[in-house]
Amino acid sequence: MYPRWQHVPRNYFLKHYQPTPLLLWIVPWRDDDPPEVVVHLRKEDGMGDVRSGLDEDTFHALGKILSEDTFLITNKVDWFD
Repeated sequence: MYPRWQHVPRNYFLKHYQPTPLLLWIVPWRDDDPPEVVVHLRKEDGMGDVRSGLDEDTFHALGKILSEDTFLITNKVDWFD
């Protein structure tokens, strides 16, 4: 769960945020058949990035916790291997 939120109401993000047309065009699923879980994991953008991104140990732990049909969106392509 997101650390700042103890409980996220169902469909909270769908109610408050809309994907851009470009994002909808990029994702490989149809509007009527989205994956159950989509996870966005990021690596840092460089040495000056104060948002450190996801570390390798946490990434591997998520790989054990999340279901196999989880869809991953990331800017670190070697995580797809």
